[in-house]
Amino acid sequence: MRPLRILTLAFLLFTLTAAAQTDRRIEEQKRVIAALEKRIATEEQEISKIQKGRTATEERVRRLARQIDSRNQLLDETEKQARLLRGRSSLRAAAILTAPAQTPCCPTVHSC
Repeated sequence: MRPLRILTLAFLLFTLTAAAQTDRRIEEQKRVIAALEKRIATEEQEISKIQKGRTATEERVRRLARQIDSRNQLLDETEKQARLLRGRSSLRAAAILTAPAQTPCCPTVHSC
């Protein structure tokens, strides 16, 4: 009976040792999983910050594009007005140059 007890104790010891090793492996895997989950959460926060930054940058680009468009429209209108003014000035200058010369009124030549 003694060998049966030794064999039973050896089997129990082996089983407990294997169970302890399994428990250690499970705990180690839990630590690895927790570390990976923490890393993923940190990376998701970084991605979120980048996306917010990207969104803000895209909004700034849209605003600048609208501002450039408005300035281009203003420039076009200003150039249009300048052309009109140059055209009117040219017409006035031509009218002045082609008008008959007027003599100033003077009492000796004729009465005004």
